[in-house]
Amino acid sequence: MEEKFDVIVIGGGVIGCAAAYFLSANTSFNGSVLVVEPDPTHTHASSTLSASSLRTQFSNSLNIKISQYGYDFISHFHDLMSVNGDRPFLKFHEGGYLFLAKSDLQVEIMRQNNSVQLANNADVVLWSTSELANAFPHVNVTDIKLASYGKSGEGWFDNVGFLNGFKRKAQDLGAKFLKDEVVGFNKNKKVIESINLKSGKKICSGHFVNATGARAAKIAAYAGIDVPVAPRKRTVFVFDCENSPQGSASVNNGSLPLMVDNTGVYCRPEGSY
Repeated sequence: MEEKFDVIVIGGGVIGCAAAYFLSANTSFNGSVLVVEPDPTHTHASSTLSASSLRTQFSNSLNIKISQYGYDFISHFHDLMSVNGDRPFLKFHEGGYLFLAKSDLQVEIMRQNNSVQLANNADVVLWSTSELANAFPHVNVTDIKLASYGKSGEGWFDNVGFLNGFKRKAQDLGAKFLKDEVVGFNKNKKVIESINLKSGKKICSGHFVNATGARAAKIAAYAGIDVPVAPRKRTVFVFDCENSPQGSASVNNGSLPLMVDNTGVYCRPEGSY
């Protein structure tokens, strides 16, 4: 007899595990959940390789509200994900984001974004060049015209702990996890009824969640759906400063922020680095 689940989540990264958790924790949902993931170590997954940061400095109200919800959720993560008294701690570092504007156009956009952020109760402030230099003496401000800083509600956290916390709690609530790879769907007319796995198994379901991130297009193609998403290489370096500026700031107890240059390059402190 073929296995059957009410919902199959394809991809066991943080999005897939979060989907499994929220489904399983929903008291109005009494169905079964299966998460299919080919590499439970997540060696090459975006979830474990990302900068794991949270910000409210967006130009869109919805993005800001999502981040505010995320901040509140992360603040209570250790209690929400508790399993038999074992609580995960994400070590959330509320260092804030610091965006830099160098041109008149960037200044105009930054001011427009700031208006949207303040309208949504984001705790952000705009700084002049002198205010920026006073707050963060290590920053070369010679070509900076304006800066935007998140005073609270922004920072970074333990991504592996975030992923594992969702997974353990989802399992505790009844979700099942399977190490395998989805290689196709089986349809009855336009309705997907089951998945084919690399192991040769077929598992039935009435609902499917594509949580494969940048590789979502590959899974969607099995269903005949064109999703305009493709993976792009991004690189993160860890380097050691001979004279670290950490502790030199006049704000946030000396902590340095996640600083984003106008080119999109960013840097932030990480542990002793």
